[in-house]
Amino acid sequence: MQNAARLLNTESTLDQPAEAAPTPAQRSLFDAYLPAMTGVFSDAVGRVMTRGKRDAESLMPILRPVLESIASIVVTEARGQFRLQDDWQPSGKVTHDYVKAVASRAADWTPETREQVTGAELSKAIRSIHIGIYREAGAAVAVRDSQHE
Repeated sequence: MQNAARLLNTESTLDQPAEAAPTPAQRSLFDAYLPAMTGVFSDAVGRVMTRGKRDAESLMPILRPVLESIASIVVTEARGQFRLQDDWQPSGKVTHDYVKAVASRAADWTPETREQVTGAELSKAIRSIHIGIYREAGAAVAVRDSQHE
């Protein structure tokens, strides 16, 4: 139950510095997602770079498909690990929070930095989505377990 309580911590994970080294578990997670998502994410980054307006509202339609794809994989993992019902879904806050955070960084993106931006932002997106969904899954477990006591 202590792990579920830790997951309820609402401190933002999006303020982590870009240089923060991933943990071994995150490296394994990234290794699973990176090959499948890099091309799609690079395309999204390229489309963001062509936009003059790079606020969260403008970026959401561009980034939502790839972020929802990542989230779908993580939700499936969380359901299995936490024994949640097949219809359990996290809130949309997880992807919204990432897009809000990325909007502040996107102003500095240039075509010359596309490859570097893609790698860094994809890692941040995976980490942020994974942490956010697992936090919500932990909260769902805490609620479920408290109802059965």
